[in-house]
Amino acid sequence: MAKTLEGKSVVITGGAMGIGRAVAHAAAEQGANITILDVNETDGSATANEVGGRFLKLDVTDPEAWASVAEELGEPDYVHLNAGVMTTPASAPLEPGNILTVDLANYRRIMAINVDGVVYGLRALAPRMQAKGGVITVTASIAGFLAIPFDPAYAMSKHAMIGLVRSMGEVWADTNLTINAICPGMVDTAIVPDGLDSSAAMPPAVMAAEVIDLFLNGANGETRVKLADALPGQAIPAPDLGADLGD
Repeated sequence: MAKTLEGKSVVITGGAMGIGRAVAHAAAEQGANITILDVNETDGSATANEVGGRFLKLDVTDPEAWASVAEELGEPDYVHLNAGVMTTPASAPLEPGNILTVDLANYRRIMAINVDGVVYGLRALAPRMQAKGGVITVTASIAGFLAIPFDPAYAMSKHAMIGLVRSMGEVWADTNLTINAICPGMVDTAIVPDGLDSSAAMPPAVMAAEVIDLFLNGANGETRVKLADALPGQAIPAPDLGADLGD
């Protein structure tokens, strides 16, 4: 009998819009109980209402807020740590980025949301999930494998997520917890720069299907790339450099 999310609790950060919203709908269709976490109260509440779930306001960059929300969440079965931003607004000119001159406030913002937000989420929720087990899926990006000249800070943050997921997959190999990552190509969401040709961008629902499959079937430490609607998702293994750093 195929596994489903029927009756399971699913928590999604950045669930108000984009990929997170699509995951909420896909999980709800399987009978999951959805909690949307976001700073966007208007769209977050709307998404929660659409899927018959609940909305909790959360700034993922605030560890104290995470601790408070974790108390309300209890022991979730599945968590999608999805909240993320790029360095500049989508409407800004698409120009080569330079880590030497990027506005420091923007740099701190992207690191706080894309990196700290995931770390704080793991620290708040993983201990609660440990006893009964569960799955945490992180939204990384193909930017975690590639050079992104127009936004080096974004590329750095997504490289960090892939390193974190692969490493924690090893840490949790013999536990009840699973962690994995979805690494989308271009998706039709609000953070995609206007200057990019988005004609081939995938709808968020395509990525949501991959996230649901990672929940149900993903391996510990798996980093799965989905480049296009017509191409299957593909797990990308870490390169074998002939070195064992675990001893």
